[in-house]
Amino acid sequence: MNRIVIKILFLLWLCSFSGPLWSKPQHIILTGAQDTGSYIFATELSRLWAYSQKNSTTEIATRTEISAKNRLTQLANNRVSLAIIDAKTAHEQLKKHSGLRVLSVLWKNWLYVLGTVPGPFLSLESTQTLLVHDNSLHFAQLWKKLAPQSEINWFNRSSIPDFTDGFSEEVLVVTGPAPLSEINNWLEQFAGIRLLSLDQQLIQDLKLEYPWLEPQK
Repeated sequence: MNRIVIKILFLLWLCSFSGPLWSKPQHIILTGAQDTGSYIFATELSRLWAYSQKNSTTEIATRTEISAKNRLTQLANNRVSLAIIDAKTAHEQLKKHSGLRVLSVLWKNWLYVLGTVPGPFLSLESTQTLLVHDNSLHFAQLWKKLAPQSEINWFNRSSIPDFTDGFSEEVLVVTGPAPLSEINNWLEQFAGIRLLSLDQQLIQDLKLEYPWLEPQK
């Protein structure tokens, strides 16, 4: 079975060429909300930095800013040292800030599609019900446009459905880094559940609708 063929979300670490000076050197990282990967990453980085004797003269502080666009604006205005943003924001907004540069791609997220439908590919014609995580809204929006007759239900980390008896919908869609232990657990636990691939037409439609997506090389 082929692995899913779309790489979805890039988190980018950005840095301005210059920044403000503090009496005690401090690097402020802007992240998303506290339940996001960017915040968790920055918090752990700050903890490790604090334990490093080589970095005893400087600090890393995490500060939340819900809007990724506002993170870039603050960074461009030298109000902070670093910011973590997503691929969509990078694609749309970075060109407006010539003084910023990308330091690193922190990780790549994948679109996972699991289902009980026959065949190895996700089918617009035969799939009637989908359970989609909030982080895959872009996929659901395109799917609903192409297959308006489909029924889409939603879940997130605070409202994970009970999968004790398997999946109630034909297809489950979620975005996450690879590998995801939950995906492997579901595949082992539920007979008939498997990873599905997207056909080339659906991939092209996704790329056309969302140019910040990157298909698997």
